[in-house]
Amino acid sequence: MAIGKMSLLSLPRALENAQDWESTGEWAAAESIYREILGSFPNHPRTLGLLGTLLLRNKCFEEALALFDKALAADRSCHWIHNGRGCALEGLGQKAASVSSYRKAAELQPEDEVAANNLKRMLGQLGRFSMGSKKPSSGRIRALAITVAPDWWTIARLPSQLVAAGFDVAAFCPEHSFLALTDFVNERYFLQGDEIADELADAVAAWKPDLIVPGDEFAVHLLHHVDRLDVPAHLRQLIRRSCGDSRFYDVVSDKSRTLEEAASLGIRHPAQALAAELDAFSAVHGYPLLIKMSIGMAGKTVRACSDSTTAAAAITELQHLLLPPYAPPSSLSVQKHIDGYPASVSFVALDGCLLDSFTYRTEESATVCGPSCVIKRIDYPEIEQIARQLIAHFGFTGFGGFDFMIESGSGAVHLLEMNPRVTISSHLGTAFGHDLSHALHAAMTGAAIPPSTNGNEVVAIFPQEWWRDAASPYLKRYFSDVPWDDPKLLSHVISMKKVSAL
Repeated sequence: MAIGKMSLLSLPRALENAQDWESTGEWAAAESIYREILGSFPNHPRTLGLLGTLLLRNKCFEEALALFDKALAADRSCHWIHNGRGCALEGLGQKAASVSSYRKAAELQPEDEVAANNLKRMLGQLGRFSMGSKKPSSGRIRALAITVAPDWWTIARLPSQLVAAGFDVAAFCPEHSFLALTDFVNERYFLQGDEIADELADAVAAWKPDLIVPGDEFAVHLLHHVDRLDVPAHLRQLIRRSCGDSRFYDVVSDKSRTLEEAASLGIRHPAQALAAELDAFSAVHGYPLLIKMSIGMAGKTVRACSDSTTAAAAITELQHLLLPPYAPPSSLSVQKHIDGYPASVSFVALDGCLLDSFTYRTEESATVCGPSCVIKRIDYPEIEQIARQLIAHFGFTGFGGFDFMIESGSGAVHLLEMNPRVTISSHLGTAFGHDLSHALHAAMTGAAIPPSTNGNEVVAIFPQEWWRDAASPYLKRYFSDVPWDDPKLLSHVISMKKVSAL
């Protein structure tokens, strides 16, 4: 049916007619009208997109792709055209290429489940997505827990607490990681290659989280790195909503700079200097001392040194550690040893406000500089006040912790470092009467933050204390956070212990 040369005034009516024919299954008639419109308006984005969508039904994928590309060259804001482009690429067998189009569609129209489901389906075919055992619930706050370290246990324990507090949780992690094993996630997004920033963007577009929860130090560096890239505004806003004031990214993620910033606020910390100044530093402060990398976790980048020989060896070793490409340049420092006992505060914060916390001392640790294995709750108001002061100063959001050394004799508190992410004790709040996940959920929903309750005095952390000493008296005498309700995670840890014993 010829419609002749048309004007802009007749264009809406012509499009309506074409869509009426299409809705009744008269695809040939609809196609004829679309093509006649394009004869008069060859670059009209909506018509190009509608004709491309129609051609998808006839499996004319190459022509459809050309039409979608031409439409997007004129207007890149139409989410359904991006979705159509993804379908065309998928039809041509270009599955990996289709992902970016589906992601863009989901980003432009978060309420459109079609694009999000197409994205998940394609990620699944590429081995980058799997459903959990529990479907997400409508109306619940969504958290995305992320780790880039496959052997990092701590973040795998937090989802159970988040779910109990009222969150739905998805995971972004290596496929063979502890986090991927927990039953308390609704969806899993797997990072695979060098395009980790794009993979994160895919997970965010598909899951549409309200908050990202970084589970290790390098996950924090990844978020800070992505914030600095040319990414959609909503992704940058989400990262800042999840991490806090971006002006302090380089401070909270650099252990040396954290102490320098703390000193400007009058907070005590051990003397430190660049490792290049080791000889002069040791002449003043003596041995033992610590060699520390400015980034790292679980004591993996800290070495206790008893003399100049061990210090030189530590510097050589740490200088050769490989870091992810998105991690910032690191530095080595030498730090004075403080004779005393280690203590920490585990907290959750929102927009620079400390929501809840608990303080503990380490009774047993894996190594001299390693993670805690047994912790005992203590009341130390000065530690909580320092945490509150720094959280407010940094405008920090999320789970985190500060490590201290309480000096023998004087009881003076020395700040050692900040951990701007989930720590080994973040999930243990309920064991000590401080439900950090519930406090965060309450703050995000405007509900009253639940009061603290009486809890355990001592916790033997699983599996750390079990790994340290399977016959430990602490495991027999005190509460241990064994994940009985997470059987796949538990069985994997047990199998690891069996293999290591062979």
